[in-house]
Amino acid sequence: MAFVAVLVACAPAQADVRPGEWEIEAAVTTGGAQGIPPVHQKQCLSAQEAGNPGRLFGQGGSCQYADRKDNGAEFSFTLRCTAPVPITGHGSVRYAANSIDGTLDLRIDASGTVIEQKVRMTGRLLGPCR
Repeated sequence: MAFVAVLVACAPAQADVRPGEWEIEAAVTTGGAQGIPPVHQKQCLSAQEAGNPGRLFGQGGSCQYADRKDNGAEFSFTLRCTAPVPITGHGSVRYAANSIDGTLDLRIDASGTVIEQKVRMTGRLLGPCR
């Protein structure tokens, strides 16, 4: 689920995302092969968090985001993380009031072994928080 956190943490600060209960699914492929089964998560997004969805998963940590571009419907970025293992990557998230759809291409350096992963994430607004 850390990959979902990375992707959603990159969501644009001015996103026109509605508050409420969101369902997020992430599918990971490694070297072109399906990795773990898709992960599903539900999360309540407050009105304040809807203005900055990255707050759901916290800020900071060992990842720095750069080359941020937002055209009002799609947000793209690059990232570099240092711990617990070095990770570099780039991604993009298309967003609307009721949905998000994104990809993240990662290069993970696990003690000299390079692992390339692609994360495909979708999310949809289910309704008011319960």
